[in-house]
Amino acid sequence: MVLPVLLVAGLELGAAAQGAALGQQVEAHAQLEVRSTYSMRALRLASGTELREYVAPAGVIFAIAWSGPTLPDLRTYLGSHFREFQAAAREVKRRGPLDVHAGPLVVENSGHMRDFHGRAYLEDALPEATTAAVIE
Repeated sequence: MVLPVLLVAGLELGAAAQGAALGQQVEAHAQLEVRSTYSMRALRLASGTELREYVAPAGVIFAIAWSGPTLPDLRTYLGSHFREFQAAAREVKRRGPLDVHAGPLVVENSGHMRDFHGRAYLEDALPEATTAAVIE
């Protein structure tokens, strides 16, 4: 199966699509959809999973969300926060939805094989007048 490389309504398709990690600056050339208090970029990963990056006005990624057949590589997308996540996840029950809180980091994941949904965000990095409810 061949997937065309397209840019459709801000959704980047193709194997090369890869975003930045939580707390990092978004690439200067990134095409962002501007919302009221933040911007967003949607990427289609090679696995078919859609990854959405939520970007504060200063250009820093404060949240990511995903949906699709596989989990994104959380080591990549959590960046320097991955170790905090790993340590906190060890303390959480193994069955059912994952809900991890480690300091300002929140990671939630649910679903089943070929249908995963989740989000990760930094509570202390949410832009003013923005709540976690917008991260979907």
